[in-house]
Amino acid sequence: MVLPLTPLTSSTVTSTAFPTLTPASSASKGSTSSFASALGNALQNISDTVANSQVQGLGLASGTATNLSAVMTSATQAELAVELTVQIRNRVVSAYQQVMNMQV
Repeated sequence: MVLPLTPLTSSTVTSTAFPTLTPASSASKGSTSSFASALGNALQNISDTVANSQVQGLGLASGTATNLSAVMTSATQAELAVELTVQIRNRVVSAYQQVMNMQV
């Protein structure tokens, strides 16, 4: 049985492939928004993505997962999320080092 291919659009790729970050003010009403809470929410989303990928990978290894493409998509999402996080960390460290090397 051959399933038809549906074309991907940019809206479906971005909405399903990467977790969206919501500002802290819209996530919890009545609280003050801060960079720390936004960063914490983003890191929690990445942690959830990696955990979901691990669960699906274990399901595939144990034979309970039936959809290989969903498992591979989840693994790729987790890999990209971790790579993005590492690159952002590298940029922040580099910016910090540049500021610390400035002469006053």
